[in-house]
Amino acid sequence: MNIEPTAVIPFATKRAASRVVDGRIEFTFNNASELYAFLAREMAMKKVKYSKFAEKAELCASTVSKMAHGETQYPRFATVFALLKVLGYELVVK
Repeated sequence: MNIEPTAVIPFATKRAASRVVDGRIEFTFNNASELYAFLAREMAMKKVKYSKFAEKAELCASTVSKMAHGETQYPRFATVFALLKVLGYELVVK
């Protein structure tokens, strides 16, 4: 029996609410966990090694890996902000 490895994407079924405002797509999150799940999905979709994300965000590779796998329950704001920036997003709190 040959078993193929599969990738697990945390929170893959739930999507963030989005809308277009002033030509930009805005995502709305009800809580921090939804934002963290969004980050994990976005990193998985880019198909880039976590070490590359870490290098660009000036973070430790294990920090990025744990964040991408949903292992970090309460990440630092600076970590979230750095990863959003590397992914090309801007964080606006309303």
